Amino acid sequence: MVRKYSLRFFLDFEKEEAWYNKMAQKGWMLDGYFFIVYRFAKGEPEEYIYREELLPHLTGSSESHAYLDFLKSADVEVVARWGAWVIYRRKASDGVFELYTDTDSRIALYQRASRLFLLSCAVELAAVLMVILALFMEPSWLKLFPLAVVSLAGLALFLAGWRFRKKHHHLVKERQLLE
Repeated sequence: MVRKYSLRFFLDFEKEEAWYNKMAQKGWMLDGYFFIVYRFAKGEPEEYIYREELLPHLTGSSESHAYLDFLKSADVEVVARWGAWVIYRRKASDGVFELYTDTDSRIALYQRASRLFLLSCAVELAAVLMVILALFMEPSWLKLFPLAVVSLAGLALFLAGWRFRKKHHHLVKERQLLE
């Protein structure tokens, strides 16, 4: 079996999902993932449709197990799990594959994503403050690099969380207009 590995870092799961669906159109089927490493196997072009989801609970929870079992009964295969993130695929020949077909479920997804990224940003902010404190306690130019890295990571997480928060609010307003 021909395999290919790709290193990528995404903070937008919709762009990530679009990327591996584009790879599938070219005949590269995602069959493994861990953090920033994606493993693809050569297959038939457009054989699978991929979807990604941030579950309300960690994948090891009983709630998630019941949901994943339900998806399995609908011929949906779990490609990878990481925390509460899950990547699925289903044969394209089985027809349309959408996880979020109604506004309320999309609102909940964007709310979960927003909270996750903004909480992660808060953790990065705490790390920034610790590095700044260490810098004041013992000044050193060497501490400026970790400060810059942690600050940029925090900013990226904030921007991702804010983007999902805006999508969440847009859908809430859209739903209110329709009611």
